[in-house]
Amino acid sequence: MCGLVTRANGDKFVVVAGGRNEALTIKQLDVVEVFDPHARRWSAGRALPHPLGQAVGVPFGRRLAVVGGKGSSGKWLQTAYIYNAETGEWELAGDRLRWNYAGRTAAFPVKSASFPVCG
Repeated sequence: MCGLVTRANGDKFVVVAGGRNEALTIKQLDVVEVFDPHARRWSAGRALPHPLGQAVGVPFGRRLAVVGGKGSSGKWLQTAYIYNAETGEWELAGDRLRWNYAGRTAAFPVKSASFPVCG
């Protein structure tokens, strides 16, 4: 999963988080890489709270939501994490993801509101 995030100073960068590696025993990854297009270099970011593959990334402002996906057990998760571009920290945004499989959309509650995700 990846997304373009903007810092307060206007700098934009790409965050690539999680993923799958078929060659490893544990297929879901917790690795986070950050690409700075101005410097043209990659750097390691703070790892996801747990391995995650096949998630959806939704950038909004200075944050990036990482929604759903499969955990290390291979089961689909109902969690959403938020990456803060200023601090590089991850926080749990919700663990009650609701999917509408017919419409391929999802929503999770964030601070008494629902955040829609399309995919």
